[in-house]
Amino acid sequence: MPVQVGAAAEVHAVLLTVHEVLPGSVMGAIVLEASFQVLPVFVRLADVNVTLRVLGGPAILLLWLYLMANVIVLGAELNWWSARRRAALLTAEEPVALPAQPTERSRPVG
Repeated sequence: MPVQVGAAAEVHAVLLTVHEVLPGSVMGAIVLEASFQVLPVFVRLADVNVTLRVLGGPAILLLWLYLMANVIVLGAELNWWSARRRAALLTAEEPVALPAQPTERSRPVG
């Protein structure tokens, strides 16, 4: 009998539209492309130092994977904030007039 433990038991499938995931995916694509543009700078610096050439490959791979994991999380957070803001704008109604505050004359005596 399979048993789900931890957070996997609480995961539910949610259908998302393109409009809901677009901000985070565009931001992620831009940062991914920017990280590819930085790679030639590392290669130029690696030619100067032999140790950097030998140990630099795995180190830069781990650093890049760490950066991309954070970009994915940041993109998901950006999508969450935009969905939350969109939901707040959709549920916002016209301001409701507050009832008049009781005046000295209308307050009950006693």
